Amino acid sequence: MRTRNFLVPTDLIEEFATAIEEYEFDNRIVGTSSEGEIEISIDYDADQKKVINQLQDKVDEYNYDNEEEDDDDDEDEDED
Repeated sequence: MRTRNFLVPTDLIEEFATAIEEYEFDNRIVGTSSEGEIEISIDYDADQKKVINQLQDKVDEYNYDNEEEDDDDDEDEDED
C-alpha cells in the first residue's frame, strides 16, 4: 500500500471527493495549507497509480488555470 498527499483547492474539493469515492480509496483529511487548500492523504495500490496521477493532474490543471487568471487580474490592476 502506498500513500500520496494532495493539496486540494476548496473550489475543487467536491469534484475531487467524488473521484475518491468512485474509486473507493481509503483517505483522510490531514489539514489545511496557508492558502486554504485541504490536504488529503490517499492510500492506494500500485495498480491504481494511473488514477492517482489523474487526480494530481486535475489539481495541477486547476492551479495552472487559476494562476493565469490571477496574472490577468494583476495586469488589469497595473493598467489603472
